Amino acid sequence: MMFYGVIFDLDGTLLDTLDDLCDSVNTVLGGHGLPPITTAQCRQFVGNGQRTLISLSLPQEKQGLVDTCVEELIAVYGENCLNKTKPYDGVLDMLHMLKKRDVRMAILSNKRQQLVEKVVDGLLPRELFTLVYGEAEGRPRKPNPTVPLEMAERLTFLPKEILFLGDSDVDIKTAQAAGMFSVGAAWGFRGIGELLAAKADTVITDPMKLLNLL
Repeated sequence: MMFYGVIFDLDGTLLDTLDDLCDSVNTVLGGHGLPPITTAQCRQFVGNGQRTLISLSLPQEKQGLVDTCVEELIAVYGENCLNKTKPYDGVLDMLHMLKKRDVRMAILSNKRQQLVEKVVDGLLPRELFTLVYGEAEGRPRKPNPTVPLEMAERLTFLPKEILFLGDSDVDIKTAQAAGMFSVGAAWGFRGIGELLAAKADTVITDPMKLLNLL
């Protein structure tokens, strides 16, 4: 099968955002007199949007604070999302090589749209991406296939002609639901075990290895 497009997850796939996310969550929790989460906990909590991240970070008896803390997190993270975040080794080279091959690229994240745009504009060559989608009102989050199927249409390819690269089972399930070829990013937040358990079509250990699939 020939592939002509790639949809990328963002956090844990293109960018290592973990420290900035964890620091921001802990700033919010500290403001309410609550204990911090660890980096290891944050690694497991991310991937399903800010609301899930906050809900998992709050003690059970404090779930009533979710709405307040989500809005606080968006504000705090928006101010601090470029402090420690950086592209993974090999990502920029991979993106430029894909562009040279005329591969169309897009980003699909469960992070809020304005936050996606800030980190992409700050750390990645935005002009390389045809589409950059984050969470927005009326836009179902991964693993719902609605948005990736819309993206495939806008990229003018069939779903089966698109690679979907991500680091978590959410990404693999998204690709499977949309009929795309699922590629696990073993360098990301979750690790190879979760990707294999989710039955990714293939798992790669280095961003440049994606080029071998095209």
